[in-house]
Formats: sequence, structure tokens, C-alpha cells
Amino acid sequence: MPNAGKSTLLSKISNAKPKIADYPFTTLTPNLGVVQIDRFFELLFVDIPGLIEGAHEGRGLGDRFLKHIERTRIILHLIDVSEGDPIEKFHLINRELREYNPKLVDKPTVVALNKIDLITDPQDLDRIREVAESFKEQGYPTFIISAYTGEGIQPMLWKIKEMYEELGDEISEEAEKEKHADSEPTEVVLRLGNLDLEIEPLEGDKKIFRVRDRDFLRIVMKLDFYNIYAQKYFMNLARGLRILRSLKLKGLKEGDIVEAAGIEFEFKEGTLVPLVEPTGDYPYAPKYLRKKRRRRR
Repeated sequence: MPNAGKSTLLSKISNAKPKIADYPFTTLTPNLGVVQIDRFFELLFVDIPGLIEGAHEGRGLGDRFLKHIERTRIILHLIDVSEGDPIEKFHLINRELREYNPKLVDKPTVVALNKIDLITDPQDLDRIREVAESFKEQGYPTFIISAYTGEGIQPMLWKIKEMYEELGDEISEEAEKEKHADSEPTEVVLRLGNLDLEIEPLEGDKKIFRVRDRDFLRIVMKLDFYNIYAQKYFMNLARGLRILRSLKLKGLKEGDIVEAAGIEFEFKEGTLVPLVEPTGDYPYAPKYLRKKRRRRR
């Protein structure tokens, strides 16, 4: 739902810097964040714009991004418990997912009852605990959290990690087969060493290259492309990447699009230019891009 605290949660558990405000539809595009759950395990989380009733018919913003949910392994339902009926909100979202694609409601799901920090009445706290027990009885791992203070978040992340590990690789392969089962073979899948690549035609003679190379994805996911300094850093870095040479060998030319981790880049003047508009809210480069200066003695 809009204004449930999704962007606040993403900023709390990752280095992502999504726009946060106290009004609905703050999130206008999906936000990505890499979450380090423990020392050796990290997951990619995506914050989808909130859904409203009728989203599958085009109402609101979230319907434009429902396709992103199809690519996820686990769905995290974030519900604002400070107002309204949490159970009714949950069923409303599930109805929209079912209308868009019935298979979405069968995905492993975690329920997070958010904004517990705003609840002060003991009777309301008891009611929320009863709601949590109701979800658990339906088979949904449920957590009472505060994205603002961090309360209850870590146990939730550990549970998500456990669920992800239980899924195994075979499910993602099965989902990939289903994805292409009823579609025409309009794309070419190539493997270049460790590079997974899908090439799809665009308008005219343009193409989009969807890259799944682990090393390249790691670079993309760790940069905040809303920061102009991070964009400049990436464009300089991209000129010397092995993957760019490989893409050129497979037909990448001026004006083609390269997509990785949900971010699109245009191949232009020998480098990859992020198709993300900088917010202008950054007066200086982030710490990880600053050059260390030696002190003079």
C-alpha cells in the first residue's frame, strides 16, 4: 500500500537512498538495495511503488511495475498498522496480485506489520499481536516491526534468508522456463564465459542487452545512480570493463541499451550512460568515491 514505509525500510537495511516523505506515492519508480544479512550473505531487495485497489486495471502507479514482482523469489508485504485494518489491506493487495497474475499469490510471502513505534495504546498493541497471530495461522511468517527505529527488522531478515536458502536454485530455473513457455522466441540467450546475456530487439535496429554477469551486477547494485558523482564514476569505469568488450563483440553499437539489476544504460561515446535522472540533492561525492588526500607535514 502507498505510504506503508517501504522506502524507509529499504534505506534502513541497505545503502539505498530512496525518496522518503509522509505522503502517498513517494516512490515513483522501483528502488533497489543490496542488503547484507550476515557476513557471507546478501540479497537484492526492490521497493515497488504502492498498489491501490484497481491497480491491475491501471489505477495508481504500482501497476506499471507489477512485472518486477514476477522476477522476485520472495514477496515481503509491508503493512502500516497505525491506521486502518491490516488484514483488509493484505487481502486487497493479494487480490490485485491475483488479478494481474494468479501465480504471484503462490510465491513465498513474509508479512511485516510496520509503524509499531506509533502505537502507544496497550489495547491497540494487543490487537496488532492478534493480527500477527492470525497471519501466522494462515502460514505467513509475520513480524511486528518499525522501519523507523529498526525494531524487529533483524529477525525478519534472518527469516527471509532462511526461506531463500530453502528455495534452492531449481525454483528459479523452473520460473525461468515458465516465463518463456508461452512466449514467442524473440530473444537470444548467450553465454560468454561467466557472462549470461539476453538480447531483445527494440524499435528500429536498436537492441537491449540484459546482462546477468555477477561481477557487473555487483558494481551496479553498489552505486547510487541518483548521485551525479556516482554516474560520472561509473561512466569512467565502464570504458575499461571486460564486459563492454564482450558486448561489442556481440553487436553492441551506439544507441543500444544495456540493462542490469533493473538499471538501464545507453551505449554512447564508448561508455555506458545511466538512464537515471540525478536528483540534485547531493552537494558532494559519496565517501566511497572520494580520493584520499595526504596531509602535508
